[in-house]
Amino acid sequence: MKVSHKKNQWEEEGWEDLWGERVRDDPSGCALFGVGNDGVFSKVYSFSELDNRSRSLAASWRPLLSGRVVSLRLPNTPAWPLALLSLWRAGATPLLLPPFSSFAPFDSAPVSESLAGASFRVVPGECGLPSLEKLDLLPAALPWPATLLKTVPSVTGIPRLIGFGFSELHADASQICSCMGISRDDRNFGAISFFHSYGFANLVLPLLFFGVPLVCATEFFPRSLFDGLLASKATVWPCVPAMLPGLLDIGFTGSKHLRLCVSAGARLSSKLAFRFREQCGVPVHGFYGSSECGGICYDKKGEEHGADGWVGTAMPEIKIRCVSAEIPNFSRLSVSGKTVGFGYYPSSPEDALQNGVFLLPDFVEKTGENFRVAGRSDGCLNLAGRKVYPTAVEQVLSSIPGVRGVAVFGVERTEGRGEEMAAIVDAPGIQANEIRKLARSLLPDWQCPRLLAIKNKLPLTEEGKIDRAALSESLLSP
Repeated sequence: MKVSHKKNQWEEEGWEDLWGERVRDDPSGCALFGVGNDGVFSKVYSFSELDNRSRSLAASWRPLLSGRVVSLRLPNTPAWPLALLSLWRAGATPLLLPPFSSFAPFDSAPVSESLAGASFRVVPGECGLPSLEKLDLLPAALPWPATLLKTVPSVTGIPRLIGFGFSELHADASQICSCMGISRDDRNFGAISFFHSYGFANLVLPLLFFGVPLVCATEFFPRSLFDGLLASKATVWPCVPAMLPGLLDIGFTGSKHLRLCVSAGARLSSKLAFRFREQCGVPVHGFYGSSECGGICYDKKGEEHGADGWVGTAMPEIKIRCVSAEIPNFSRLSVSGKTVGFGYYPSSPEDALQNGVFLLPDFVEKTGENFRVAGRSDGCLNLAGRKVYPTAVEQVLSSIPGVRGVAVFGVERTEGRGEEMAAIVDAPGIQANEIRKLARSLLPDWQCPRLLAIKNKLPLTEEGKIDRAALSESLLSP
């Protein structure tokens, strides 16, 4: 039976024409590079090769995927941008999730797929190409016609979806490229997970909307970053603060090609920024954004301010309003503009994202036109750019037989290496190593507490709540 290939939003709204212009501008120019685990650098796809491969995949996928949600579960390889472009051309709505692996029982990715009613997932296939895996899930009645879905954690541990259209995504990529001076002459070093909102907006979207070549790094260890940055001749590197100390410790002194280093995902310490500039000759520019609304602030000058967390001034496609907070001299930011997502699914009347406005959970300090991020109001931890609520981890650890109580909290690592998750467990008679082993069987590795201690009793405040401040002090004291 002949299948009708009617136009989808990617084609109807002119994004296919925009992509076609990028391909025609430089068909033989390299769009995607790869850096293997051994540090070997290679050219993978020119723009015309990426275009042709995507057309072929989209043609075969369209009869199955048009109008459906499909979860994108690939690692940071050239197959990721290829799959995304092919899904959009096939008329599908991608759901961004971590790379596919054998699931821990409390991994939220399958919950997100069920919530979105994903009909297929994209997983690694043969010869480095993406492959489809069918899911036996019922379609979901999403409240908006989204062309992309992201997920965010919640206090309960159950994820929620955020919907975006192409216009919102393009506006965010446009402001990132214009503020940071990124063009087709640059080469982006992709050492942030592409499914993460930061990596997606700063790495993948500039490739597809503006033709900025992308280097796909698969390993994020210091030596891998060292070799990859040098071999790839990358000019732009979006990173997280936790990547920098280890890289500097093994003697990285910059590259003659690297002109821009951007840091986001956690607060950047002024001490670490100063060390990087002194050792590498390039400043680190603070960047601040959110899954719900994309980029918010950017420190264009990359100057050290003597305090941690400076992120610069507001980006051009958003409007910021300071909302009073319960901490003197600090505010919370209300953001609106072209980049803001449609809303949460499932939604509630108390949502921070509603009607094109997002109220951020962070406490910020404003000096002139510059902003500094001081901390969060909702207790969410930021672990190298990935967010998790302590209460969700506490619920999982409390399910272990013999555990009477759990307190999970964040502690600052040394030299601006970011937050680390710690857990104090009331479980007499159980060894810490046993708790760690069970935690790894129940949670994704990045959600397992790195610091863990056993106590016979958890201290309480006068109100009868767990005294987390006392626990944090006792854990870190010698």
